[in-house]
Amino acid sequence: IMARQLDGKIEVAVKMKTETPVSVGGLSAGDAVDLEVAVNGKGEYYIPGTSLMGPLRARLEQVIGDKDKTNCLFGYQKDDNGHASHLTIEDAVLKGKVSREIRDGVGICRHTGAAEDKKKYTRAVLPRGAEFTLRMSLDVPKGDTKNLNLKGLLRCMLDGIKKDGLLLGAGKTRGLGKIKAESVCA
Repeated sequence: IMARQLDGKIEVAVKMKTETPVSVGGLSAGDAVDLEVAVNGKGEYYIPGTSLMGPLRARLEQVIGDKDKTNCLFGYQKDDNGHASHLTIEDAVLKGKVSREIRDGVGICRHTGAAEDKKKYTRAVLPRGAEFTLRMSLDVPKGDTKNLNLKGLLRCMLDGIKKDGLLLGAGKTRGLGKIKAESVCA
């Protein structure tokens, strides 16, 4: 049988707020910028679930200090072993009318540390104070036969993002991408 046998599903909604501007790119350059932010089919700015998954995984591993337990929740693949993630992260649409901001950037030479000639670019960012709801669901395996304690791992991850926030997107080393949980509803 390929399908997982489940005892249930836990739905979680986390109200998030950007503490610094966030750069989560779309598929192509915009009309006025080189690096555009992600826009869904309705023309709304959003943060893709795939852009949230990696930072959430990293936050859990940082909080518990155990890669194997992190793999239990988020899944892994090594050679012919592994399993899919027990956690599903949805795309997070920004609330209300949000206007993106435009930032200038300069390409830096990795060898010299100096600005590269003709490497100026523009980047669109989601502004500080933008709000969105991070929605996720946890598949709880029937009987938790391997004693995975996935609910406890989820709680640790949520506590970590509530306490210390999360970094995501491009420009994190330049002060972009800090978000923080305002409230958690399960």
